[in-house]
Amino acid sequence: MKKIITYVLAALLAVAVAAPSAMAAEHDAATQEEIDSLRQSLELANQELNLQKLDAKYKQIWNKGKYTMLGYALQDMGTEFTPVLKSKYAFFISKGTTYYFPKRPIGGLVKIGLDMRWTDISVARFEDEKIASDNWDVIGGDNGDGDDDSGILDRFNNLGRWCLQASAFGVGVNVGVAPLSMFDNAAKYLRASVYFHYLPTFGAILVSEDGETEASFAYCNMFDFGGKLTYRAISVGVEGRWGSGMFKPLEIDMDEDGNMGMGSGDKIKRKFASTRFYVAFTF
Repeated sequence: MKKIITYVLAALLAVAVAAPSAMAAEHDAATQEEIDSLRQSLELANQELNLQKLDAKYKQIWNKGKYTMLGYALQDMGTEFTPVLKSKYAFFISKGTTYYFPKRPIGGLVKIGLDMRWTDISVARFEDEKIASDNWDVIGGDNGDGDDDSGILDRFNNLGRWCLQASAFGVGVNVGVAPLSMFDNAAKYLRASVYFHYLPTFGAILVSEDGETEASFAYCNMFDFGGKLTYRAISVGVEGRWGSGMFKPLEIDMDEDGNMGMGSGDKIKRKFASTRFYVAFTF
């Protein structure tokens, strides 16, 4: 009987000693699980925060898509039957928008864009050996015979050779790279890009020489290919532009009595090529 009582007491003592240890182990396991869960949540939160910071950085670098270009051009114009004319001076203004994708650059460096050239207007005056002086500077002067009206009319009939090209809704592609975007300083804003466009263009040519004036108009298929460097909101670039159109001439003649006559001729294919230098402002 004493042995039985001894065994029972020993078993009770063992249970009493083991129960707190089991409860402590179970509590430690639950605590460790909570710690692991909190650690995982913290890591996910840090990753999300880092992605948000990275997206904000990319937005600062790439978000400026609208641009306005102001530039100077070296332009050539010719036909199959006449020598190539070179511009005396030429200026242009362009406005457009580049829509870049994907949201995050490929490899953190490269984006591809749809480049819309909404408007592009250029004006060029061409060299002409027949024009002895710049008639824009002498309008209103006396021609020496006292007939001011006749002198002014003569000068307006000798304005030289001009070309106007107005493009709208040009479309193309743009490939941009931000090679220093991995740095966390001002260098990250430096970008380089190359692009190509097709530009539907209205062309007008005015030839006013030796008292005769001729104007011609055409739809032109124009193309350009260029590149630019951008830092923050300012870009500098250069592009080549070429194309052609079938021009229908409209001749305006005036006789000695001041009577005006008009006539038209056959269509002439004119070709254009230019190198254009520009400064662009993005916003």
